Amino acid sequence: MPEFLIKSSPKQFSLLVELLFTHYYLEKNNHTTSVSVEKASRIVRALKMYLHSSPSETAEKFNLKESLDTVLTIYQNQLKIGVKVNLEVSNDISVIGLQDEISQVWTNIIVNACQAMNFKGNLTIQAMKSDGIVKISFTDTGCGIPDEIKEKIFDPFFSTKKIGEGSGLGLDIVRNIVLRNSGRIYFHSELNRGSVFYIELPCPK
Repeated sequence: MPEFLIKSSPKQFSLLVELLFTHYYLEKNNHTTSVSVEKASRIVRALKMYLHSSPSETAEKFNLKESLDTVLTIYQNQLKIGVKVNLEVSNDISVIGLQDEISQVWTNIIVNACQAMNFKGNLTIQAMKSDGIVKISFTDTGCGIPDEIKEKIFDPFFSTKKIGEGSGLGLDIVRNIVLRNSGRIYFHSELNRGSVFYIELPCPK
């Protein structure tokens, strides 16, 4: 123990302990404030990017991981309830398309996956680049899709959700967006084991 503490009176020692505790408390609060400010900044940046409307309808190159991160940041409050997200996408992968529209696709697929898991489970997002195409997969550990409705899920107005529970963007619209961006969407699902949705989009060669 430091000599100055040994020689301190009980009153001085108590004061020193109080000062140390106050210092620790202030440092902890400063760290919490810093983390909160950074989190708020990320949300603001994500919202600005998400709400940005491109003045043209021209396809453009954009970073895939940043696009996915934007949607995940916006929905982080829902995801943190019990969904563990594994984003396994390289920083150097870009895709070509209408970024605003494709962000809506990410939103719908992610929200659907979380609902299928009742917001408790694992969601893994991966991407692989090959021959001018990026294949993005969204794997959940949810309830899966029954065989009898697998052929219907891309039909217009088809939904298994109760009125008011949907995300506002059906899989028919999602498929149309993907097709409009020169892409492809398909899935694999096992009942009570989960689903994997695949989206293929063009990328710079």
